[in-house]
Amino acid sequence: MQATTRAVLGGATTVVGVVGVLVAALTACQQGAGATTPRATATARPVPVAASCGAIRLGQGEEVPDEAWTCLDAALASGRATTLVVTRPTVEGDPVVLTYRVGGDVRGLEIVTDDSADAFAAPQARGVHVERCPGTVRVVEPRDCRTVDPG
Repeated sequence: MQATTRAVLGGATTVVGVVGVLVAALTACQQGAGATTPRATATARPVPVAASCGAIRLGQGEEVPDEAWTCLDAALASGRATTLVVTRPTVEGDPVVLTYRVGGDVRGLEIVTDDSADAFAAPQARGVHVERCPGTVRVVEPRDCRTVDPG
């Protein structure tokens, strides 16, 4: 029957064969996973997920709304793990993404800046940069910031 399939379908046989192999592999993985992976129990604890103060995309000359800073300040005061993601353009319009994190395992404020899409920045300056600001009381006024290795 395989010869008939090749004669009728031509190049589609390869696709059918690859799909068949993938289905078989996924079925084997699924069956194997059930045998080796323990079931979740009532004592298992979920990984905490950070709350969000939003994801904001700014245009040229626009500022982060006060409500976003207020949200992050409240989270900072309570110690609740929270993020705010702000994308702002460079002068040329390339996106720079800033992720502000407070609470959880962060002491004060952490700012992660990803300017890897800035085509006009010097190549050695492009990338992901992390600042930790442990003395921050209000997010809009970071204090005691120092650059750390993002790794």
